[in-house]
Amino acid sequence: CTDVACRTVNVEFMVVDPKFRVAPNPTKGRTNIFVELESDESNVEIDVFNSLGNKVDNIYSGPMTKGKKRLKWDPKANTPSGVYYLKLHSHSGVDTQKIVLLR
Repeated sequence: CTDVACRTVNVEFMVVDPKFRVAPNPTKGRTNIFVELESDESNVEIDVFNSLGNKVDNIYSGPMTKGKKRLKWDPKANTPSGVYYLKLHSHSGVDTQKIVLLR
């Protein structure tokens, strides 16, 4: 089969240690990001990507201790309405949350 629709896509799923959610969602601007880690992490990255997969913002980068944390994303004024993806990456795993921005 040579048609594009016939190609096989391999997807890996990881069990994710961090608990990660956003609220309010949808949002008209600033939103809260709730993270709960069960262990200390030496490097945590939380990035925002648009629907094309382009990184548009970094919310957090660095070590994070175990427990509950609340971070904020305040999109820049020129960030258009649309669907965005917040990606949390740590040694324990990766988690992604979809967020809808309404301007």
